[in-house]
Amino acid sequence: MNLDRLKEDREAAGPTYNEDGDVVISEEEFLEIKRLKDLKSTYRTDHDELKNLKAEVQYCQRLVDQCRQRLIQGMLLSSLCDLSKLN
Repeated sequence: MNLDRLKEDREAAGPTYNEDGDVVISEEEFLEIKRLKDLKSTYRTDHDELKNLKAEVQYCQRLVDQCRQRLIQGMLLSSLCDLSKLN
């Protein structure tokens, strides 16, 4: 991974600190970290949307199953009514 290589390069060169004692990273490493954070955020959003769509599909499938059951029951009732008329 590019970020790992950048971190290894930084650590091999020896740490550089700012006046507050924080480690200074290169612009390239910063941009790579930012890119990864953006990708993670996009993934979370897409994953949430996928979960919502799956729930919607399950809901629709239940409705289809209920309609199918009602259709079958209606056909059976109709057949029984037709049979009773024959007798």
